[in-house]
Amino acid sequence: MKKLYHCELGFPKGLKTRFGFIPITYTQYAQKAAEDDTYGKIVLPSTLNTSSSKCIEAEVTDSVVTKLVYCVKYNNDLDMVLVLSRDCSVKAVRFHKRSDGHPKVNSNRYTIPSKEKQ
Repeated sequence: MKKLYHCELGFPKGLKTRFGFIPITYTQYAQKAAEDDTYGKIVLPSTLNTSSSKCIEAEVTDSVVTKLVYCVKYNNDLDMVLVLSRDCSVKAVRFHKRSDGHPKVNSNRYTIPSKEKQ
């Protein structure tokens, strides 16, 4: 069974989101998004430091993490959001100005872990 978790609503206890530096690759879709971004052509990093990034979403299917979404400070103005699959390939990448704030989380999309499982 697939479950989706959000950092603002809580991750289950024991869900691992910190791995240090990991090598990442990009799908063609993600590469194209970086080339055509609103903020100009973006240089994509070849590694992700999960210890200095914020994991904002996790998808778990049958107790296996299948997707993690990280928000990373890209520069003084922009945050980069990376959608990683289990094999550490970036399926999607998007950028937003830090000053724009973040949309309200739709809790109906997510599983909220019980308090003892957080």
